[in-house]
Amino acid sequence: LSVVFYYFVGIIGSIYFLNSVLKLHSIPSLFGGIIFNFSGYLTQKVFVGHSNFFSVSLYPFISAFIYQYLKKGNLKDLFLSSFSLSILIYEGNTHPLLFYVTISCIVLIAYLTINFFKKVFLNSASISIRKDFAFLFRAIQILFFFFLFSAYRLLPEFDQLFTGGSYFVGDASNIKFSELISIFLSGSQHPFLSKEIESAQYNWWEFGNYIGLIPVIILLMA
Repeated sequence: LSVVFYYFVGIIGSIYFLNSVLKLHSIPSLFGGIIFNFSGYLTQKVFVGHSNFFSVSLYPFISAFIYQYLKKGNLKDLFLSSFSLSILIYEGNTHPLLFYVTISCIVLIAYLTINFFKKVFLNSASISIRKDFAFLFRAIQILFFFFLFSAYRLLPEFDQLFTGGSYFVGDASNIKFSELISIFLSGSQHPFLSKEIESAQYNWWEFGNYIGLIPVIILLMA
């Protein structure tokens, strides 16, 4: 029931983000929702029972609320964006949370940098530096209220991390470039059919499922 619920929420959120917020046609909106929610990134985690990854389906709603607040500055969208982002940490979804925030910050910095160079070198009258600062300030507000809403979960995790550290065992050697091609372009990503990389301790499908996030990254950059 949880799997069905989260997939349903993910598809509805994708349609809302693509169709209602970005104003795309209903058919590509539905298609985009299916591609994201049934991509390897989420499906592989669901398959092996990593239930904390289920809330990845909230990405479209989170993206929609953040986009609307950055663009319009409505307080309702500030609350919805920061609170929905906090839901990821409520469910112990720390890895996808860090990934989402990192990618979003990279996209935001790239956007502001491109706008700055357009203003300086192209003398574009349509680009306002003051508007860019407002854009950045709203992004900082989202992060501030996110930390505020999720403090009761984040602070104990920070305390554990800084006092006891975290358990992590790295690969014995680096992955070769030829193996990277295999990770993303080989056949089935099914964990029962996957093959281990000789120089790595982990099955390549564990890395390969992240190709499912490529549509999200492209969408954010667009």
